[in-house]
Amino acid sequence: MTTALGPTTALRQRMLQDLQLAGLSERTLEAYLRAVRQLAEHFHTPPDRLSEQQVRDYFLHLKNDRKFASASLGIAYSGIKFFYSHTTPRDWPTLQRLRVRRDKRLPDVLSVDEVHRLIAAVRTDHNRAYFWTVYSLGLRLGEGLHLQVGDIDGERMLVHVHRDKGAKDRYVPVGERGRGAGLDLDADRGALGLLPEARRGPGRVPSAMVGLTLPMAATLSGV
Repeated sequence: MTTALGPTTALRQRMLQDLQLAGLSERTLEAYLRAVRQLAEHFHTPPDRLSEQQVRDYFLHLKNDRKFASASLGIAYSGIKFFYSHTTPRDWPTLQRLRVRRDKRLPDVLSVDEVHRLIAAVRTDHNRAYFWTVYSLGLRLGEGLHLQVGDIDGERMLVHVHRDKGAKDRYVPVGERGRGAGLDLDADRGALGLLPEARRGPGRVPSAMVGLTLPMAATLSGV
């Protein structure tokens, strides 16, 4: 049986126009249309003729029977909620109660070779030296953002790390890998022109630099 959200139906066209007016991306647009089409196909009924109880049962079916992952469940929820909020508005409590708990996943762990390729792809010398230093010292993001030239003790081969976990400072020894990180750690003056902080005066390393540089390096390196 053909549902009322087939490729050429007026209902589909209306939802498509609503999505376009909302400024959603092409990818999101297709995903939302697909979610509503699958809802209609499940009941063999046009979506504008379904009851709140049927929609509620469908959500439970996706969650409990089909075991949808959080991301897939979120797309289905969002697409169907958009349809019943914009295209054929319904004042249904079920739509207001929808919540999807995000899956907690471990972050991707790069191999040593991938890290080397990633940092080598950073184009500017001072940014590349900064990332090598943070990596070789094993610093957390917050620690790396507060790294300054004055923290480097080239004579004792130590780096003063600020705002460690628990708001405690610590000293980190610089090993062989740190000495080859692109900084002249034999003297503070040798490192002065390399850290991003040195180019803009004392203070925090700009988080925007980290956020923009690494994705670009990942694209260039293929990591």
